[in-house]
Amino acid sequence: MKFVLSKAGRVVLMGVFLAATLFSCAPKKEVVPPASERMVDLSGMWKFKTGDNPSWASPKYDDSLWDTLRPDEPWERQGYRNYDGYAWYRKHFYLPSSLREKSFLKDSVLIVLGPIDDTDETYLNGVLLGINGKTVALADTARAGSAEDFPGSYRVPRRYVVAADDPRLHWDAENVLAVRVYDHGGLGGLWAKTQRKVTMLDVPELVYVDVLSSDFEIDRRSGEYSRAVKLINLSPARSFSGKFVVE
Repeated sequence: MKFVLSKAGRVVLMGVFLAATLFSCAPKKEVVPPASERMVDLSGMWKFKTGDNPSWASPKYDDSLWDTLRPDEPWERQGYRNYDGYAWYRKHFYLPSSLREKSFLKDSVLIVLGPIDDTDETYLNGVLLGINGKTVALADTARAGSAEDFPGSYRVPRRYVVAADDPRLHWDAENVLAVRVYDHGGLGGLWAKTQRKVTMLDVPELVYVDVLSSDFEIDRRSGEYSRAVKLINLSPARSFSGKFVVE
């Protein structure tokens, strides 16, 4: 598939080639719910406390007296200068069933927290969800206490995927994420300017649009610029077919 920029500045599609089995990434506008209906936004302030206590993972724990920090800056830049060691973040959010109802794919939920400096264990409603970006299966949730065993993971994006019927998720109710962080030294905690969210694992998360692996081509006679675009299926279990439309 190619994008072509004509003299009039109009984008045209020329040719088609597939890097994987693909999908229709441009459903009719009227059936696509707005972003506010497709995700739960986890930005804003998070509860924060230094130290380490396993009871802080519990959704019933009262964190009303905890400090509040932004998740896009390390804690050293928010009043905890030179602090290394354990600290916890907590975030309360409501998970509406409309999220699943309005999703094309309805079987999995994606929780995006961004990178964490240095290592983490993340709990959802008091049960271990993941360690350093790797989702923990429900059968293995008893294994905790290993956050400090993964140095060098501060660049790894924390993306946790669970089945939509996983009992760790509470639909149409309040949920609590509790993140146990261990900082080995230097900056620590949640730190990247990224979109933290809870959303369904839907088509946009499974199909990658690669526009960087090829160079622009110039047709000097027509004055048109073109560039090949690859659509790559990241899912090992699903195939997609349909049209790719650029407007």
